Amino acid sequence: MRQSLTALVLSIIMVSSSLAAIQADVGAQGAPATATSTPGKSSKPKRAHLKKYIDLADGLKLVHYWFAPPIQGDDNLQVFGVLRNTTGTELDAPALHVAMYDKDGNVLGAMYALPMFHEIPPDRLMPFAGYTYKPGFTLADIASAEFSLCDNWGNTYYQTQYGFGFSGLEVKDVIEVEATAKHVRVEGKVANTGDTPANNVRVLLLVYDDQGRFVGDEQTYVGAAIPLGKTGRFVLESYPFGSSVPTPLQYVPNGKFTYEVWAARDSQVWIAC
Repeated sequence: MRQSLTALVLSIIMVSSSLAAIQADVGAQGAPATATSTPGKSSKPKRAHLKKYIDLADGLKLVHYWFAPPIQGDDNLQVFGVLRNTTGTELDAPALHVAMYDKDGNVLGAMYALPMFHEIPPDRLMPFAGYTYKPGFTLADIASAEFSLCDNWGNTYYQTQYGFGFSGLEVKDVIEVEATAKHVRVEGKVANTGDTPANNVRVLLLVYDDQGRFVGDEQTYVGAAIPLGKTGRFVLESYPFGSSVPTPLQYVPNGKFTYEVWAARDSQVWIAC
């Protein structure tokens, strides 16, 4: 049983939604086992960030967040954002509790948001996402948001108990088969550069819009444990925009987006707040 299941709110920060100004950020991106691509471009893509980062805990910053409105055929109100680990050590990624308030300070509702992986590499970014179904209020009603941690920050539980993490893996030979507003297909390999077979290698396609905002992901697994010094092939593919299955492309209808490919020993199963 995970020791940090007892929800411990380490930090509660009132963040005005007006702070979420979009600026170019072309600093260090991704994680050790990543590949970054800008369809049709060779330059490093920009990433959105707040004018002032928010300290959620010692060594953990909220770099950016935004609320995405429901789209046609989908009643979910979603939150997307990015955390940054500034500790210099790979640590367990905490689940987040997100409360939303109107202009008078009344509680509208709350949701949980989960990082894309269970680990945050040192001095790197980690996107997160969450949603609430049929919230009963609109995006325009949200005047401020409150973020709190559901887990103890500074743990290495998933590393020590399950072997999760980014070390010993390298994303390579990434081929962009298609990257349009309707469909994305990316193929590549994950090399095992560690000293043990790499089990449960999870690969994510992290998508960002033309403002640099994280808008969602597609995921897959390498089909078997990757032997030492060998590679495992993967295919990442989005559902076509307009299909009945949610896709990050629903937030980039203009077809202008960038993406990153990340790989880690991981699981999509989370125990939230």
